[in-house]
Amino acid sequence: MILGIRQPEMAYADASIEILRYEDGWGVPGGYSLQQRQSILDFLQLMRARNGGQQDQDLEEAWDLCSDAAPEGEQQESEQDEP
Repeated sequence: MILGIRQPEMAYADASIEILRYEDGWGVPGGYSLQQRQSILDFLQLMRARNGGQQDQDLEEAWDLCSDAAPEGEQQESEQDEP
């Protein structure tokens, strides 16, 4: 995800989004911590902003899966920043 942010011209962000589209993400035993889940949502929100309102089905699928997996308060906080 960091490479996807720092090097937007490369396919790193697309690769991260593709992995996040699957329910188990990177298959972290025990799942992600609250801080990790928030970082994932922040990354996806940045990618949505970079798209400038253009629809990206893979990105939206990843957003739906990751935001649904977030605890209630965390999800609401992230959704406030949606375009």
